[in-house]
Amino acid sequence: VVKDDSAAKQPLEAIRYVRSADGGTSWSAPVTVSHDGVFGAHSFHALHVMPSGGLVLSWLGGAAGEAGVWVTHSTDHGATWANETLVDGGTTCECCRTALASAPDGTLYLAWRHVYPGNLRDIVVARSDDQGSTWSTPRRVHADGWSFDGCPRAGPSILVDAAGHLHVAWWTGKSGAAGVWYARSADRAETFGAPIALGVSERSRPAHVQLAARPGGGLLAVWDDGTTGSPTILLRRTGVDGASFGPAQVLDEPFHLGRLLDDLGPVRDGLRGAAALADLDVLRVPLDLARLLDDFLRHGGREEQRLALGGERVDDAARGVQQRVAGGVLFLVIVGAMWRRRSPYDSRRGEAWPTVPVHTRSNA
Repeated sequence: VVKDDSAAKQPLEAIRYVRSADGGTSWSAPVTVSHDGVFGAHSFHALHVMPSGGLVLSWLGGAAGEAGVWVTHSTDHGATWANETLVDGGTTCECCRTALASAPDGTLYLAWRHVYPGNLRDIVVARSDDQGSTWSTPRRVHADGWSFDGCPRAGPSILVDAAGHLHVAWWTGKSGAAGVWYARSADRAETFGAPIALGVSERSRPAHVQLAARPGGGLLAVWDDGTTGSPTILLRRTGVDGASFGPAQVLDEPFHLGRLLDDLGPVRDGLRGAAALADLDVLRVPLDLARLLDDFLRHGGREEQRLALGGERVDDAARGVQQRVAGGVLFLVIVGAMWRRRSPYDSRRGEAWPTVPVHTRSNA
């Protein structure tokens, strides 16, 4: 919960907890989790259910104005919460979400982005064997070498498999190796293996990665790719052994005008036939959708619509096509209305339909 306070530099946050025992039909009364007042510096939280059924909550901010990573836990389904524990009272990246995960034996892990000298912002992991009351010294997952005076709002994702291995995925903005990475620890977060690039490039917008365990074994990694001109949701998976990731699979991508017009290719003849059937001369001249499709394909197809990474320029020809498509769609609505007013079968029964000139695609 957030509220504005004219006396504060930034909006104040409160972390509340509610619970439903009937599938969301009804909810318990809200409980304030922190013990340093209802509103304060409490943000970018993570909630985790332990194998025992206990709850653990982490967040950034803190009591008495401390900027750090805090954790609390509940053993009575969230009715009450233990006094919060400061895990990292040093310099933390103040707007990258924390992450929690636990092993089958109850070992609890917490990950966040720590700020090292020189504004180096790297992911670290700490371990707790008592539901978050005490913590091990945080371990750096990998020294990315990314120095940045700001916060990317891109926290890590962690997962523990059935064998107790800890898996970590994160984003970094390091030039030349920017994007999403993955690493694994087989010794309770004491050390981490060499990182694996899931989706990196020369530069990348902040990406938000999530790890999940496959039912039959192995991992899934999903993220919003920041290495291309438009955000795309990608997925990579491992086999049962988890040794390596397969190729990236596109799950979703932004609306793309060029691809839409390409997909409309098979219906162009039908549109021409509809124009002839309606016997409307205007279809054959300025707003001939078939000509529009051919012109678009002839002037570059899909890729002219793409934004250059980090730029604001859109190809002028593609912009013109967008405007003509908008006009074409409006015109088709008008055609539909006229079609309902006049049935072509009344006047053209038994006659051949006139043809509409076909504009072929140039290979030049």
